Amino acid sequence: MHLPVSIPSFTDYSSSLPHNQHAGLAILNNPTPPPAFFHFPIGYSGRASTIIVSGTPITRPVGHFYDRTSASSSKEVIFAPTRALDYELELGVVVGRPLAPGKGLDARDAEGHIFGLVVVNDWSARDIQGLEMIPLGPLNGKNFATTISPWIVTLDALEPFKAKGPEPRVSLPRHLVDPGKASYDISVLVEVEEGEGGRGKTVLGRSNAREFFWSVRQMCAHLASTGCDLRTGDLLGTGTVSGDGEGEYGCLLEVTKGARWRVYLEDGDVVTLSAWAGEGVGFGECVGQVRPAREGWSRGGDNPIE
Repeated sequence: MHLPVSIPSFTDYSSSLPHNQHAGLAILNNPTPPPAFFHFPIGYSGRASTIIVSGTPITRPVGHFYDRTSASSSKEVIFAPTRALDYELELGVVVGRPLAPGKGLDARDAEGHIFGLVVVNDWSARDIQGLEMIPLGPLNGKNFATTISPWIVTLDALEPFKAKGPEPRVSLPRHLVDPGKASYDISVLVEVEEGEGGRGKTVLGRSNAREFFWSVRQMCAHLASTGCDLRTGDLLGTGTVSGDGEGEYGCLLEVTKGARWRVYLEDGDVVTLSAWAGEGVGFGECVGQVRPAREGWSRGGDNPIE
């Protein structure tokens, strides 16, 4: 299978309120979502060139992060293979009809620009991301790989599975108002199979896209609100799909409460994401196996910064 579309740009959102609360609790011991969360879909610009199709191996990324195992009381920054490789179970919005620069877009009209949805694994190196993202956001902790499923499920196929989204918490500007059925009843599943000597697949999360606080139409409208254009093939990640309860988490950061009781992904682990609507509309699988860091990254183990 191949990438189903040529992708000129990639934007990743964080549209699940439970995910933001769980992540905040795991990282900062504070479940309060970011200040902007209820006002507009928050996101960042990713790197389209590192989007790969399901089945492509994932090489463990190398980068800068704090050495948490150091005996020193000071935080030592090292350059080494990530020790906190994580998956993120997401959906992806594929733009079908372009929008010229400067036009703007209302959420209620955005559906005409969406071709369909795919399953996305927005792989994350949590330790690299944690050091680099203050103050400008993630870069190398995210841009090494993003996996998508090879099938695009059209909005026509998903029409019977529309569901009412949550009510806004604040007054929204006109372009973000999205009345009616704004979400989709799409079930999602994440399974991890351990590497050498593993015991088969373990289900680590089940959830549903109904949990999104922001709709896929609002994501498109927000991106275009500054006058940004939309191009055919653009991919918009929804952010991690997570629910409120135990077993409904879309990443290991949530499952492990910040890795307090299980390590992150090991070399050889296979992550399989899947999604479906109703009885017969399947998205296929989004699969990636973790490979060791590239050879020659270091001459002598973990490298403190000199």
